[in-house]
Amino acid sequence: MKEPVILAYTGGATTSLCIHYLANHLNRKVLVYMANLGGTEDDTSALIADAYKLGASQVHITDLRSYLVEQVAFKALRADAEFANGFFLARAIGNICMIKGLVNLARENGVSTAAHGSSIVSSEQNRFENLLSSCAPEMEFISPPWHWEWHSREQVVSEVEQLLGRENKRIEKLRRYSLDENDWGTTMSYGPVEDQWVAPPENMYRITQDPTHAPAEADEVEISFLKGLPVKLNGNEVGPLEMMKELTFIAAEHGIGRADLISDGINGIKYREICEYPAARTLFEAHKALELITQPQRLLQHQELMSIRYGETIMNGNWFTTIRRALDSYFNVTQERVSGTIRMRLSAGDCLAVGRKSPHTLVSSSDKDYTKLLNPKHLEGFNKISTVQNRLEAEREENVPLD
Repeated sequence: MKEPVILAYTGGATTSLCIHYLANHLNRKVLVYMANLGGTEDDTSALIADAYKLGASQVHITDLRSYLVEQVAFKALRADAEFANGFFLARAIGNICMIKGLVNLARENGVSTAAHGSSIVSSEQNRFENLLSSCAPEMEFISPPWHWEWHSREQVVSEVEQLLGRENKRIEKLRRYSLDENDWGTTMSYGPVEDQWVAPPENMYRITQDPTHAPAEADEVEISFLKGLPVKLNGNEVGPLEMMKELTFIAAEHGIGRADLISDGINGIKYREICEYPAARTLFEAHKALELITQPQRLLQHQELMSIRYGETIMNGNWFTTIRRALDSYFNVTQERVSGTIRMRLSAGDCLAVGRKSPHTLVSSSDKDYTKLLNPKHLEGFNKISTVQNRLEAEREENVPLD
């Protein structure tokens, strides 16, 4: 048997078939690596059993839930990093954690080749290889979907069904749609939503209540931040994992965090994804509400560009590079005064900031405070000067009819 290869395994159709292909078509010893990233995915014991049945020599799993939330997702939150206007990057964040765990295991076992099974039309192909190259430049990588004979998702699922047997309980789930989930959020694609005209069926959603069936009475939660990071929920200090668990439960009951998005892949391909981010969306809205009262406008305008760059850095697999560390340094500075508490109202699929307080607020509490800062005579002069260009333009265009 040839040298071993370590495979990033999620239990999905493509990564399942990768085990078989590497072991039986390429005659490699396959070390299967799984990362526990949270969510409500299949029973781990079933995934492990399937991996061995497909040809794995060893199966390893590590718990990276804390790493995902504390070291990646909350940094993205602090940076207001999203993609495609509401896509909170759960899949890409999970990829970062997966590669970190895989590389650690590979080095411990002296394995120099890694494999991944992302779809050839997915951004994950490029993202996985970027992450691996910057995290472990000494390692080679293999992507079986580039080489095998199964060219559609239907063919892949059918082959996995033959290998595992029709009685396998996961087959029907694999056939319905592609699922990726972790403690930050859930992402689904393929299946019924390949038809852009079809609304996502209700049974696609795994976490959130249908907003039309949400409780009639709204809930309010208080989220406290320290230097841009959430530290308290309803006045109680909670760790990041507990924060996500409690907030997911509350927000999901009100149908918050659903998104039907069209995403632009790194390779230029557009594709539709259905996402659920109950806790993430609530935290993002609260964080932005706090920034509005603690950050000057000129900083928020500049930071918006840096937030886009942070999201691109995650999406493109450049997490383990200098640019991400540089961006973290930037947000270390800009978030220095982003501390305080936001009261969020959760109701029927929406979350709104209805209360704000911070020791660093820039919002004055009364008209008296403003009159201390603004001299009426100065304002009068400022207003006249600020109208000069409008006046000159109007004189130039005096014969142009108004719309």
